[in-house]
Amino acid sequence: MKKIDKLIGKTIQFWRKNVFGYTAEKFAEKLGISKGYISKVESGYTGISLSKIEQIAKILKISPLTILSGLPVKESLDAILRIYRNPKYEVTIKELETLVNIRFRDKVIKEEHYLQILKMLRSSNSNLNSYRPKNEIDILLLDIEEELSNN
Repeated sequence: MKKIDKLIGKTIQFWRKNVFGYTAEKFAEKLGISKGYISKVESGYTGISLSKIEQIAKILKISPLTILSGLPVKESLDAILRIYRNPKYEVTIKELETLVNIRFRDKVIKEEHYLQILKMLRSSNSNLNSYRPKNEIDILLLDIEEELSNN
């Protein structure tokens, strides 16, 4: 089992299960593959082609790069999920994808920081299809990184 296969598998499983709520069976059906194959991919026991990653990304409405990038540390991911699941924030899939892709090495990002980033994303009218944040978001991210380094 290769580390990259496990990373990709866990990322696919996160989006399938936690965001879209697809069962492995339903997801496999959408992809035209067996449930056993998707289980092997998600557990990292088998690799997956780039064309299959593209197909999965299209179904999940995310970039293939998001799948290849993996996930933030558990504490950060839990904070992101709390925000996403809270109806008062009405987080879109593209906003969620952006939050999941923001990370500082293996540092934990606090929920309050993700909320600041979300606010900045919305106030800057940034194009969430581009994966490059606006200047004010870059500044906020630098502030957060500095705070994390001091802890």
